[in-house]
Parts: sequence; C-alpha cells; structure tokens
Amino acid sequence: MTDDGQLLQQYTRERSESAFGELVTRHIDLVYSAALRVASGDRHLAEDVTQMVFMDLARKARGLPRDVLLAGWLHRHTCYTAAKAVRTERRRKTRERIAMEMRSASMLASIKANSLRTSIRLRLTFTKTSRLRKRAYLKWFTTDPTTN
Repeated sequence: MTDDGQLLQQYTRERSESAFGELVTRHIDLVYSAALRVASGDRHLAEDVTQMVFMDLARKARGLPRDVLLAGWLHRHTCYTAAKAVRTERRRKTRERIAMEMRSASMLASIKANSLRTSIRLRLTFTKTSRLRKRAYLKWFTTDPTTN
C-alpha cells in the first residue's frame, strides 16, 4: 500500500486520476466531518466545502512540500475554507434580510400613500365648492411644482 506522499507525487508527476481518487477516498471522511463541524451541521455547505477543498488540493498539489502531512494540510485547509464559506453565507443571509425589510417598508409606505390618496379623494368628493375641490386636486394629485 502506497502512502499519501507517494500518491501525491504520482498525481503531480503523471496527473494520475487513480492516485488522486485514492487520496480522495482516504481523506473524504476527514474533510467532510471537519467541514460539518465548522458549518454547524449544515450538510449542504459541508458538501460544498468538501468539493472546494479537493479542487484546491488538485490545483495546489505541485506547490505542496514533499514531506507534507496531507491529512494535516487537508484538515487545516478545510477549516479555513469552511469558515470562509460560513462567513459568506452569513453575509448573504444578512443582505437578503435587509433587502426584504426594505421591500416590506417600501410596500408599507406605498400602502399608506394609497390609503391617504383614497381618503383625500373621498373627502374631495363630498367637498361642497368646486373651487376648493379643484385646488385640492391640484395640490394633492399633480406632480407639477408650480401648482402648489
């Protein structure tokens, strides 16, 4: 049985998919469980982090030292990657919450404005003189600043 260092060297020299597959098979449980802990049990995020870590390993394999303890590197890299993913997810949720609050506030303001217009229209309907009615319509329902 070959050790992790030999498999990593075989992957970097020959781009051997079987060597990389063996590394993934050996360490996927370690990476997934570390990601799951950092992600506070979010399985989907842990799966995404696991994929990112192994993609990073494939990309950075050439730059790793020959005597690297692969399990240690994977664990450390998983923790960093998962923490970054958790921060990103938290920021996204905060932005979505703020957007929803802004949308709700905007809708509430629109409802209040429509309610005010309806109330004014009802009052104008029952206003006795046409001159007052015309003045009020010009004031409340036109956008021309010269009529105010």
